[in-house]
Amino acid sequence: MLISLGIALVTLMMKCPAFSNPLGGYFGSYQAVNAMMAEMMGGGSVADLFIPRTFILVNGAPGLHLLYYPFGSLVAFLSNTLLGGGIPWWGRFQAGIFVFGATILLFPIARRFLTEKKALLTVFFFSFFPMVLLSGITFQNEAAALFFLMLSFWLLDSAVLAKILLSGLVFSLALTARIHFGIALPAFLIWINREKFSFRTTFVFLIGAAIPVAAWVFWMHVLQFHDAAHVQTSLFTQSGEGRFLITSLFKSFDFYKRILSILGTYWCTPILFPFALISLFRLKKEPVALLVWAWGSLSLILILPQKVMDHPFYLLCGAPAVAILITSLLGLLWDRWGLTVKLLFCGAFILLAMRYYLPPASRFSEVERNMPRIGSVVQQISRPEDVVIVQYGPSAGLLYYCHRKGWSFDLGMSKAGGRHLIKQARHQQLFQEGYGDPIFWLEKLRRDGAKFLVISGPSEYYASTKFSDYVRSHFKPVAIPDRSFLIFRLEEK
Repeated sequence: MLISLGIALVTLMMKCPAFSNPLGGYFGSYQAVNAMMAEMMGGGSVADLFIPRTFILVNGAPGLHLLYYPFGSLVAFLSNTLLGGGIPWWGRFQAGIFVFGATILLFPIARRFLTEKKALLTVFFFSFFPMVLLSGITFQNEAAALFFLMLSFWLLDSAVLAKILLSGLVFSLALTARIHFGIALPAFLIWINREKFSFRTTFVFLIGAAIPVAAWVFWMHVLQFHDAAHVQTSLFTQSGEGRFLITSLFKSFDFYKRILSILGTYWCTPILFPFALISLFRLKKEPVALLVWAWGSLSLILILPQKVMDHPFYLLCGAPAVAILITSLLGLLWDRWGLTVKLLFCGAFILLAMRYYLPPASRFSEVERNMPRIGSVVQQISRPEDVVIVQYGPSAGLLYYCHRKGWSFDLGMSKAGGRHLIKQARHQQLFQEGYGDPIFWLEKLRRDGAKFLVISGPSEYYASTKFSDYVRSHFKPVAIPDRSFLIFRLEEK
């Protein structure tokens, strides 16, 4: 147990430099949205903790983000309130701590299937899966969901009904954090009934698993029903946008190329990928729950193919089971290998893991590193109630650092559309309102109350000559010494 704790601590310490990164890079827009929800929790009312809102205005009010309960945002908000240090730092730190907790829980779980030495090897592999490493530095909800999932399975070590109920409640928290973690439910039910089927224990677990997530889904429905005009996105609208079983993707070579790339790199590294594939087809009585757990995770490739293509972390929920299955298979060779071969194998694994972890963890564009400074200038020249437009592609990252309500502004909006937006009602509405023409859209947002236009990428701005000529001829620039960005007051000259 101490060695597994040491492995978890090493990987946590390895992530520490990334906690100070700006909210950009790897899914930076998603991280910024979670940071916004954390900031909005400080509105002064307990109700603010249960109404996920962002800085992005929807019909004149902060948009409601009704996809999941933002546990990561809650932890970041409470930690920053008590200790200071900033929402972004705590947002990344909470991810590291949740993954640390999940890693600690993996050892006793793996011991149910493997020897102590092989359980330690499982912890080692799991800790360095690139997908797990990245989830431990990303201000999102995946780390919290993974921890709750592991805690729920760990609690299923006896048939005591109180523990079964508690396990169900914790499992439900995982679903409340990320609803697609529900693919693990069959595996949990199989494990509960591994000796013989028990209606009572199954019923108790399912009751526990239903309560928190059902309450949260009901609350999201209430929020959407009473404030539909200000919903930015929701579980209900996304479910009706044709995101499930997009069969057209299965005819695309690029789809299979992308999936294989994800599985062979971020999922478990190329050196473990063959062991993972083979282990998925080893039918043994003991790990059948693990097989169902792992295959359930992979089923998301069929159920939500576009989501998995765009967001590899959707496969994170199966990482614990995959790690145990890999070690179970590799163990057949491991005992025959000498120390040198073992060290070379582990060294190659770590090098490959770093190959896929370090670039997203450390590479940031000049604009991304400049976001806190740009946001500070915007705060100095504007009032808290001022509404701003920020140009930084489609990302909301810069808007967060400005600490102002407003909108992101993508100069490439004329090229927007395509397959991702066809069935999304909120995007269809934007195009109907004129989104796609930068000048028209700027004037539309100005009529909606925008006071400042912030240009984070002057080169892109100047390259869009029609738009930049219009802005220069109609609006007065704010005098700032830094030439790496531009700010315009949106009153006519």
